[in-house]
Amino acid sequence: MSGRGSAAAAGTRPPPVRIDDLADPRFAPEVEEMRAAMTAMATEIRLEPDALLEAAVSETGLDRFGDGGFRERLDVLCAAMRTDAGFGPVGIVSAYALLVGLLFRSQEPAALEGGEAYRVDERVQWDHGGATITRVSFVRRAPGLTHAQFADHWTTVHAPLARQHHPGICRYVQNVVVETLTPGAPDVDGIAELGFASLDDLRARMYDSPAGQAAITADVGTFIDVPAGWRMLARVGGLAPRPAAPAA
Repeated sequence: MSGRGSAAAAGTRPPPVRIDDLADPRFAPEVEEMRAAMTAMATEIRLEPDALLEAAVSETGLDRFGDGGFRERLDVLCAAMRTDAGFGPVGIVSAYALLVGLLFRSQEPAALEGGEAYRVDERVQWDHGGATITRVSFVRRAPGLTHAQFADHWTTVHAPLARQHHPGICRYVQNVVVETLTPGAPDVDGIAELGFASLDDLRARMYDSPAGQAAITADVGTFIDVPAGWRMLARVGGLAPRPAAPAA
C-alpha cells in the first residue's frame, strides 16, 4: 500500500471506543427492551430434554428423532447448562433456541424424505372458519427487492388490500419463509394459504369487482415475481397441482 493510501485510510479511521461500564453495562433503549423481553421469556424456559423435544415437534409437526441414542448426551448437556454454565436470561434463551433448532433439523433426513419443507414465520391475517379448500401459492420476491422488503410489503400493504377485495376467502395465512429445510428444495420467499368454504367461492367470489381484481393484480406485480411461482389446490384427501401462476 502506498503512503498516500495509508494516509487516506488513517484519515477515515473512526475515533477510539472507550468502554468504562464493564461492571454495570449500559445499553441503548431498544436493546434494554429486548433484554427485558428475554428475561421474561427465560422464566418460562426449561432446559430439559422433554421440553426441548416438545418444542422441536411443535416447530415442525414431526416427531422422528431416530433411535434416541442422542438422549443420554442431551441429558448431560442440559444438566451442565442448568448447573455449571452460569447463564443469565439472555444465555438461557439463546441456548434454548439453539438446542431446539438442532433437534428439529435432526429430523430432516427421515421425516422429510420425499418432500420439501420450509421453516416459516406464520402470519394469520384472518380465519373465519369453514375452509374446506385451500389454494397454496409458492411465491418469489420481485427482482430488486430484498427478502425483508418483500415480507414487509406482503403483510403491511397487500394484506389490507386482500381483506378489502377478496370476499370469498375465509382464511388467509402468509407464511414468510425463514429457512429451507430440505436440501435442493426450490427457493421461495413466501407460501400463501387462501382458504375457501367451497369451489364456488373460489371461482365466483375471489374478487369483489373487476376494479378490485385490477388493484390486487397491480399490487402483486410490485413485490412478487409472478411467473417464477406456482400453486396447488388442497382439499380433503390430498393435493391437486395447479400449474397456473399465483395471485397471492
